[in-house]
Amino acid sequence: MEDSDGATFFHSPCWYDAMSPMYPGGEARAIRFEFDDGRTALFPCYTFRRPWRPEHVLSGPGGCYGGWLGSEGLGPEHQHAVRKWAARAIGSLTMRANPFSGVDDYPANWKHTHDTTEVLYLERYSSAEDLMANYKHSVRKQINKAVRSGVRVRAARDWADWESYFGVYARTLARWGDRATSSYPLSLFRGIREQSGNRVVLWIVEVDDRVVGGNLNFYH
Repeated sequence: MEDSDGATFFHSPCWYDAMSPMYPGGEARAIRFEFDDGRTALFPCYTFRRPWRPEHVLSGPGGCYGGWLGSEGLGPEHQHAVRKWAARAIGSLTMRANPFSGVDDYPANWKHTHDTTEVLYLERYSSAEDLMANYKHSVRKQINKAVRSGVRVRAARDWADWESYFGVYARTLARWGDRATSSYPLSLFRGIREQSGNRVVLWIVEVDDRVVGGNLNFYH
């Protein structure tokens, strides 16, 4: 389903495989739908089966995009059929709605939260300089200050770079203490690096050849 217009890195098997240690007791699955007109859809998810509770399904591990995908696009009737199945077959469902799927009419009785997705369309800019010119003045000022201070950004080259980044991450968590909203182990970062190949790049920030920050980017 990678050719689906709504597919993202977070629908891929490597994302589910990398995140599986964070969801013990869950089984990664891809539920397949076949419609009378020949179209198909896949619904990647974790399924949690507990004898004393209804089955719980999570689509979108790590708070990332989930939901179903269609290789040829799904019309309103296909979407309705999948939602009807979900309401009947799933005891409880947690799903991060995918804003690129073209679906915006989820049932009113489903609990919703505000979507925080931000999109920057790079094709609208002719060059890096053009992009820079469209930043807010305060952002350009901070970038120029960083350049003058000798801040460098580069892609991580080896596992040692990842470990250095994780050290910064761990110290940041320690500063936040109980206010931190998430905490991921080093093993998760290793799993993401080993299973995702060139689809993941860790960009690290250095000052005087010392790692002081970074950003983990997923490409699709």
